[in-house]
Amino acid sequence: MSQCQTQSVDDRTISKKAFDLILCFDDIISNGYRESVSVTQIESYVEMDSVDEKVFRKAQMQKEHEMKEKGKIQAREIAKRQLDPNF
Repeated sequence: MSQCQTQSVDDRTISKKAFDLILCFDDIISNGYRESVSVTQIESYVEMDSVDEKVFRKAQMQKEHEMKEKGKIQAREIAKRQLDPNF
């Protein structure tokens, strides 16, 4: 189901989704020539994830996981210092 069908389309929605809309139009137009596409094809373009996007998301998740682990280690060290002033 299209996002346009589930949400109202107003200026605020378009502003929030401007980058996504630009990318979708880029997918529709290739080599400067307009392609004949249906609404169904446009919806599939909008819903598609690119390989680069997946790699980026995976890298971001890995960074977040590493930062959470560092935070846990630092929290343990702070707790140890509070319990043992000679540490």
